[in-house]
Amino acid sequence: MFKIKTLVLILALLQVFSRKIETIKFKEGVEFSKLIKSKNTYELSFDSYSSIPANVHLKLSSLNNINQKVSFSSHDPECIYDPIIQSSKLDLYLEKNQLSASKNYICVSCENDLNCEVNINLSQEKSGIKLEENEEPILKSNYEESDDDIILQAKADVTTTIYTLSDDYNSVITLPSSKKKLYQIAEGSSGTYRVTSGKSVEVNKFGTIYPKNTTFYWYGNIGFSSPDPNKTPTRITTSFEYGTSTVSVTSGTETYKITVAVKNYAQEYAEKKIAEYINKNVTVKTDKLEKLKAITAYPASFPYNYRYQSYVDMVIFGGGDCWASSNLIQYINEKVGIKSHIRYAANDGGAGSGHRNVAALINNKIYICEAGYGYESPNRPYNVHEQNTGYSYNSLGNKQISIYQYDGYDEVITVPSKINNLTVVKMEKVVFYTGTMYSGIDIKKITLPSTLKTIGNAVFKYVKNITNITIPKSVTYISPYPFLGCTNLTKIIVATGNANYSASGGILYNKDKTEIIAYPAGKPQIAYYGISTLKRVYNHTFYEVKNLHTVKLPKDVNYIGEGAFGESGITEIYFSGDPPEFVHHCFHKINVTVYYPKGNTKWKVDTYDTFSATAVRWVKWTPTSSLSLKIEDNSIEKSNSNLYLWTLGFSLLILLSIVALFTIKRNKNRDIVDMEFPSDGLIV
Repeated sequence: MFKIKTLVLILALLQVFSRKIETIKFKEGVEFSKLIKSKNTYELSFDSYSSIPANVHLKLSSLNNINQKVSFSSHDPECIYDPIIQSSKLDLYLEKNQLSASKNYICVSCENDLNCEVNINLSQEKSGIKLEENEEPILKSNYEESDDDIILQAKADVTTTIYTLSDDYNSVITLPSSKKKLYQIAEGSSGTYRVTSGKSVEVNKFGTIYPKNTTFYWYGNIGFSSPDPNKTPTRITTSFEYGTSTVSVTSGTETYKITVAVKNYAQEYAEKKIAEYINKNVTVKTDKLEKLKAITAYPASFPYNYRYQSYVDMVIFGGGDCWASSNLIQYINEKVGIKSHIRYAANDGGAGSGHRNVAALINNKIYICEAGYGYESPNRPYNVHEQNTGYSYNSLGNKQISIYQYDGYDEVITVPSKINNLTVVKMEKVVFYTGTMYSGIDIKKITLPSTLKTIGNAVFKYVKNITNITIPKSVTYISPYPFLGCTNLTKIIVATGNANYSASGGILYNKDKTEIIAYPAGKPQIAYYGISTLKRVYNHTFYEVKNLHTVKLPKDVNYIGEGAFGESGITEIYFSGDPPEFVHHCFHKINVTVYYPKGNTKWKVDTYDTFSATAVRWVKWTPTSSLSLKIEDNSIEKSNSNLYLWTLGFSLLILLSIVALFTIKRNKNRDIVDMEFPSDGLIV
C-alpha cells in the first residue's frame, strides 16, 4: 500500500485538564510537530469527504514506557462514549465510513495523569486492529515493549541527559528513539521535587523532568510568546533552554539529586558530520596553512542560502550565508587549534552591509578566510589570503591610505606610519571593532603614528582596556565619539605643538578650550565643572559615560550637540546663562533634572521637547558667582598660577563669610537666599 508522509507528534505535559484541540491535517507532504501535554484532543481533518482514503492507519508508540489511554470519536471532542484503547503501544485502522471530513477526534491522556511522550504515525493502509463501535477496551497491543523505551530509575543520585529537537529541524532529521526527551522519576506523584540549580529543565508534581521551553506564535516574520486571539499564526515554534540543571527529590525521609543535561540533538548531529569532515580532510594535513585552506573549503561545498546563518543550520539544511560560513570555519578552527575570530567584513570593498568572514593567526601572520560568496550552486569559490600586518586600508591617492580595520592579535599596538610604502594619514570607522561587544578586549595600549591627520567616528569603539591615549601633533580633525565604549579610559593626552586640540584634566578640548570634544568614560569623578572659556559641548561628548552624575556649565555655553549626554549616568545639568541650542537626542535615554537661571526670561521650558530623554525635569535655580566654579586639574597656566592662588584664597574668604552670615540669618528666620529650588519646576 502507498504510505503518505509519516506524521510524528511529540507529546509532553501541558496543564492537567487542558483540553486545547490541535488540528492534524491529513494531507500528503504536510507535517505536524509540536510539544504538547497530556489529556489532549486532536482533530483529524481532510480537505473533503472524497479525499478520505479507504483506510487510515493509526500507530501509536510510547517513548517513556507509560501507558496511554486513547479513544476516537467522529462527533464528541471529549471522546467519552467511544471505546478506550489502553496500552503503551497501539496499532489500529479506521475505515472511511468511520470518518468525516472534519470533527474526527483522537483523545490522548496518560496513565494516572503522569507525563507521557508518544509518537503517532498516520498512514494510508489497512493494517493493525480495526476499531469497532461499542467494542470492549483493548488492554494490550500486539507489540512487546523494548528496552529502548525504558528509562532507568534509581533512588540515589542520578546523572542523565535528555534531548530536544526544535520544529525547524523536524523536516530534515529525526530524533532517535534512543535519545530521551523526558525523565520520569521513580517516585511518581508520591515524592516532592524542585529545581535547585540551572534553568534548562522543569519538573512537575508527578516527577516528570522535561526541557524548559517557550512557544512562539509567528505572524509573518514577527514572533510572540502569546497568541493573538484575532489572528491565525503562520507558524508555531518552540525554543528550549540548554545546559545542566539539578532536581532535588524528596521521598519520605530520603533526599537525592538528579542532574540533567539538556542537549540540542541538532547540534550533536551537525558536530558529528563536521567531525567526519575533519577526520577525512583536515587532520591528514601537516601544515597549518593547508589545514586552514581545507577548513575554508568545507562551507564553500554548500550552496549559498540566505535563510541560514549558523554552522548547525548549514550542515543540516545543506546551505547558508556568509555568517553560517564564518561560524563553520571558526568552529573547526577551534577544534584543530587554529586561533581565529569572526571578522566584521562589511567595510571591505564590494561587501554587503552585514558581511562576515574569518581572520586566522598562523605563524604570526594574519590570514583572511572568505567563503561567503553568494552563489547558489555547490562548490562555491573561496580563498585564504595573507593580510597586511593585520590592517585593512583604502587608498586616498598620493601614496596615502586610510586604515579602516585591524584584525591582529597584539595587546600592545603601535599603528604603523607606513604600510606597503603607503603613508597612514587617516583612521576611519571602527578600526578595532570585529562586530561584537568583545571587540578589542585584549588590547591594553595603542600608540598612534606621527603621520596621522584624521580620527574618524568610533575608531576605538569597545577597546575596553586602554587607560590612556595620546593624540599626535599631526592630527587636524577628530570626529564625534572616537572613544565610545572605552570604559577604562581615564586620560586623553594631546601632544605638544598640536595646532587644533588640547587636553585639560585628561579631557579633550579644541585648541582654545571653547569646545569640549570627549570626556573619558573611565574617569572616576562624579562631577564635571566646565572651564570658564567653554562655549560648546560637542556631539556625543559624554555619551555612555556612566561615572559622571553632575555637569555644571558656565554662562557662555551656547550649543549642546547631538547625543551629548546620551545614555550616560548624568542626572543633573546646571546652566548659568542664556539657553543654548539643544540639538536633537542630546538627552537620549537619560532621566535628568536641568537647572536654568531664575529670572532669565529667554528660557521657554514649556515649549521644549524631551530631546529623546527618558524624562526631563526643568527647575529654576540661582547661579552662584563664577568664582565658585570648580577649576579643573591642569587647567591653570604657569604664568597665571599666582593670580589663581590669590583668587582661590579670596574665594575661600568670601565663602567663609557667606557661611557665617547664612548661619546668623538661619537662626533668625531660617530663610535661604543663595540658591532656590522652587516647587514650580516643569516636568516634561
